[in-house]
Amino acid sequence: MNHSSWRTIRLMRHLKPNWPTSMLGYTDASLDDTSLEQWTQHLPQHMPRQSLVSSPLQRCLRMAELMSQKYHWPLQTLTSLQEMDFGRFDGMPFSDLAPHWELLERFWQDPFQNPLPEAESLEQFQQRVLGAWQQLIDLSRDHDLFVVCHGGVIRNILAHLLHADWRQGDLYQRFTIDYGSISEIRIWHQASGPVFQLRRIAVPYADYRYES
Repeated sequence: MNHSSWRTIRLMRHLKPNWPTSMLGYTDASLDDTSLEQWTQHLPQHMPRQSLVSSPLQRCLRMAELMSQKYHWPLQTLTSLQEMDFGRFDGMPFSDLAPHWELLERFWQDPFQNPLPEAESLEQFQQRVLGAWQQLIDLSRDHDLFVVCHGGVIRNILAHLLHADWRQGDLYQRFTIDYGSISEIRIWHQASGPVFQLRRIAVPYADYRYES
């Protein structure tokens, strides 16, 4: 490999899940079939060679497997790319959470100080995602990467790259990461360490143009 070279990591949030509106974390929901069909119709016939990495949850993995089959890209899963575990409330429809609304409000305002019952803490989630991010950096030394993961994971990576305070609850609300959107990060691998550049953030998949 050259002494100095660059790669691209594309982070795609999964499509709309077939699940009631909820705090959907570790719960392994399937994908909405209509959303999946619309997405597959927008996939280019040909795409630049890259490697695929996916969360093992089926709302991500199903998309990654389809791309792997279509483009003959190698695919691997990273458990550390799973969405945050919201504990007792994970996957519960918001309509069933009315008795706990005060607790949820405190969590949304200050998740670092107000973890949810039996849930992964914000610090645990942040450390897990940073570990996954380091793995992605290492994997990108030889190939561009296409990563299918979750909104919380992408927000955490973007916050890290922007040196933002990940403890602030409103930080995660400022990043609108829609279903199926793609964020693009360019990495220069140098002997002194990687250099990052945010190229595009949360572009709808129908508007995204792939560049080698």
